[in-house]
Parts: sequence; structure tokens; C-alpha cells
Amino acid sequence: MHLFFWGWLATLFSGLFLNTWLPWWSPLVLLLLLGLWQGRSGWGAFTAGFWAVGLAWLLMALSVHLRHAHLGGDLPERMARLIIQPLLGTGDAYFWYPVLLLLGGLLGGLAALSGQRLRVALSLA
Repeated sequence: MHLFFWGWLATLFSGLFLNTWLPWWSPLVLLLLLGLWQGRSGWGAFTAGFWAVGLAWLLMALSVHLRHAHLGGDLPERMARLIIQPLLGTGDAYFWYPVLLLLGGLLGGLAALSGQRLRVALSLA
């Protein structure tokens, strides 16, 4: 579990920094490999992947919002009006951030869980 914490931290930083050069799914491949290499339990792999990618996506969205807020950028508000308003009836940008956390978290958790399940299927445990 100790090594998986370092994998979680590496995935968080790769999601924050490497996504400027690599595709959005690159941290998911890293999580799949970490789950294959280090995943001991399905729940532990899922939660570590969930929080690593979910927090990375949330922090990236907040940094974009704060960076462009003084320039008059309204990207979170436009995304909320496009996606959240038809579902909840409000176009408030602050509803967009939990959606990003959940979406990124589910993708990261499922990637790490897939690696851990692949480890069990290959009998590497």
C-alpha cells in the first residue's frame, strides 16, 4: 500500500503536468499499469485511482478558471450552461466542479481497478 501511495502521487502530478503535452487519457494508462504492478485489493486500487485523477481534473479546472478569470474568461460558466443547466435547471459554474471530480474519479478508479483485476486474472498476486 505504501508504494501505491507513491503511485497515486505520481498519477496526480502526471495528470496535472503531463496533460499539457500528452492526451487526457495518459494518466489512466499509468494507473492501469500501477494497478497491475501494485494493486493488492480492488477497493484500494479504485479509491487511489479515483482520488488521483479526480483531484487532478478538479485542480486543472480550477487553475484554468483562476488563470482566465481576470481576463474575462467564462469557460466554466459556459460549460455549466451547456451541460448542467439542462439537467439541474441552473447554469451556475460551481455545479461543474463536482461533475468534473466525479467523472475524472470514475475514469481513474476504473483504470486502476482494471489493472488490479488484470493482476488477479494473470495470477500475479
